[in-house]
Amino acid sequence: MTESRRQFWGKYRARVHSNKDDYKLGRLQLIIPDVLGTNVSGWALPSFPYASPSLTPGGGVGLFLIPPKDAWVWAEFEHGDPERPIWTGCFFPADETALAAITASLAPLNGIDPAKKVLKVGSWVITVEDDSLKIEHVSALVPRARVKIDGTSLKLTNEPTPGAKPLVCATIELSGNTTAINGNALEVT
Repeated sequence: MTESRRQFWGKYRARVHSNKDDYKLGRLQLIIPDVLGTNVSGWALPSFPYASPSLTPGGGVGLFLIPPKDAWVWAEFEHGDPERPIWTGCFFPADETALAAITASLAPLNGIDPAKKVLKVGSWVITVEDDSLKIEHVSALVPRARVKIDGTSLKLTNEPTPGAKPLVCATIELSGNTTAINGNALEVT
């Protein structure tokens, strides 16, 4: 006699209970109310959008981003089996207040340009466009550090903490065969 198990197909809303995967594989333990009630899932495997077939030296490529505890994720189940969870991506909460705060914090980074890709992690922001790459450290407590790379130059900038006196900005720019420090205060060719 075979035992019939209920299968769960499709995507389910879930919260991250733990992201402390001892094996460092990107697995998460989830709370999936529609399937498991208040019980915590087994380790949900990640569905990364980009990965290499092997992690041999020099061959490992991929995108490895793990959501924090309490983040909202989409969960699915391999072959519909609730003991084989998979997390397939994140989403912002439906709560209008929380969504408005998240949108407000990200909107200045991306503006309305769909060609601009933004990754914000803590106080670091990486912006990638077709013709440039910008990495910024954005914090109210420390100076803003920026690295901007485009088709013609590399520029390092360290701005003062907002409101600090005096407002002095340090820059180093490499362009062609010229290195400029603090504008044209020192220029080497």
